[in-house]
Amino acid sequence: MPQWKHFTVNEVLNPYFDDNPAKNSWDEMPEIIQSRLEKTMNLVDAIREEYGRPLQLNSTYRLHDRNGRAHREGHAVDFQPVEAGLNYGFRIIEIIENCLENTNIFYNIIVDHVRVFWEWKKQGSAGWIHLDTNYNPNNSSKFIEYLVGYPDKSGNMVYAPFEDKAPWEYVK
Repeated sequence: MPQWKHFTVNEVLNPYFDDNPAKNSWDEMPEIIQSRLEKTMNLVDAIREEYGRPLQLNSTYRLHDRNGRAHREGHAVDFQPVEAGLNYGFRIIEIIENCLENTNIFYNIIVDHVRVFWEWKKQGSAGWIHLDTNYNPNNSSKFIEYLVGYPDKSGNMVYAPFEDKAPWEYVK
């Protein structure tokens, strides 16, 4: 059974928004999912340590993935600060950049492939961070990508490279 400094297994099994199919026990998940999700949560726990404030898990492992397979395979976690100011995403991205840009080891966690989205859907919302620890489109030895997600005029999510702007600043 995994242990984290800032999160309980119950929080991982019962995130705020999405249903984890293994609500009652870590062992209800396939072993490969347990291994992947534990690695991803180790990184989220380290980010929480650096951030210094509580984080809420919005989505972890789930059977139905709306935009790909990262959650379904146990590689992705969505989270946000419990008391989020609108610009918290800048600090989270800065933490990840500072720790991973020059090395692939973050709190003794080997991280080779990371994709970070700061996603946002509605005015007045601070959005959330989507952290994927397995995205590697180029089969490179190290891949780190930072994106923002925001709705277009039809309400469909659009993704763009992070350029030191909050997601709502990309809306045209």
